[in-house]
Amino acid sequence: QKMMESIKTKLPASAFQLDHVRPLTIGGHPLGTNLQLQPIAEARKKDLYEKYLWGQVCNETVTLQEAQRRISTDWVKYYKEAGLDKRLGGGVIDEDDL
Repeated sequence: QKMMESIKTKLPASAFQLDHVRPLTIGGHPLGTNLQLQPIAEARKKDLYEKYLWGQVCNETVTLQEAQRRISTDWVKYYKEAGLDKRLGGGVIDEDDL
């Protein structure tokens, strides 16, 4: 409830989900300041980028530290740079595509 009050929105709580700022898969803390409310549509895109980044770390294409930096600073920029906004016509991308 306090989180909803802090973002000052007219949207209902059902339009949001609780999100980890830095995903657990790349070393994010499960509680506290690593949690935020995020609009569901935005969260789906970020979830996709998180899975992409996790794959990049596992494939050693990106270091863990670089992945953490990207997700914590401007994930939308890096999401677009990865071309995730353009794949499959900008629609939902299945995990198997990553």
